Amino acid sequence: MPAPGSNRAPKMFDGKEEDIAEFLEQFENCADDAQLPETEKVPFLFRYLSRRQRDVFITFDGYSPAVWDTFKKSIEEAFEGAFKEKKYTRQSLIQFTRSRSNIKISTDAELRTYHHEFQAITHYLISNGSILEEERDRYFWFGLHEESRRVIEQRLTITHPNHPRTKPYPFVEVFKVGKYVFDVNSFNNSLPEGVDAPAHLQSKSQGGPPESQVVTRTVTFPSVPSSPPLSESFDGLVQRLRNLQVNDPEYASTYARLVSFIPRPAVSSAIQTNTRTLCLFCKDFSNIHLTRDCLIAQEYLQENKILLVNGFWRWPSCWV
Repeated sequence: MPAPGSNRAPKMFDGKEEDIAEFLEQFENCADDAQLPETEKVPFLFRYLSRRQRDVFITFDGYSPAVWDTFKKSIEEAFEGAFKEKKYTRQSLIQFTRSRSNIKISTDAELRTYHHEFQAITHYLISNGSILEEERDRYFWFGLHEESRRVIEQRLTITHPNHPRTKPYPFVEVFKVGKYVFDVNSFNNSLPEGVDAPAHLQSKSQGGPPESQVVTRTVTFPSVPSSPPLSESFDGLVQRLRNLQVNDPEYASTYARLVSFIPRPAVSSAIQTNTRTLCLFCKDFSNIHLTRDCLIAQEYLQENKILLVNGFWRWPSCWV
């Protein structure tokens, strides 16, 4: 059974009478798909009830011992007004078909919703002889969006190759194929680790049309100057760097601008001869030295203000 709150699960029932009939129908459809035994239906139903409704439903006959038919009948008696059959006309079916044909379906949950609403109307119309079963099949087909019909028919031509082209597909078969085509748990929707979906398929559900198009635009960034701006001075950058923490977002950019003041030959020579470089601990640019040779760091170490762990200085907040 689907987890409560998932897109395939029945909507949590909070006691509204107008929702109980649809709630029970959705639950039974999920139970049938999961091949849930009759003895397990009563306890599983409580997973989709609000806390207050659980206290109400445990008073119904059929709760203990759990007997689904008895329990369901008790629910229908408690919410009697919701189960009175509504009266529909052919015009009701026509209006429903027109409105639903404009809505794209991309998941099996959306298809189930359409099927439930359609069944509520056509069951009444067939029972009183207002429409024939073939008319029901035709209305069900044309109540689907044209893109949905296209992908479903591609599958139907394989599963029913000899179906007469002059007759509509039985709505039961259309619904069955639709659930297969729009199944959100399709393997095609679960990419293996390290593999990304193509850009044009990232917003496309299994069997459905793309929901949007990706528009590519070119953005031009201003070029980075090769030398520091005249408004910046070496001393000013040194002072700014002193006031920044190493993890500060501005630290790296300030440090880079400061290094740009050092003549390139001198930098190259320092690298080649392995001379002293800037200390990242005290940030004293008047006395160029390695961090491990920093006198201030040595004092902090003797006073137990910092620790030396694997060649790195560690502050108290990093000791744990």
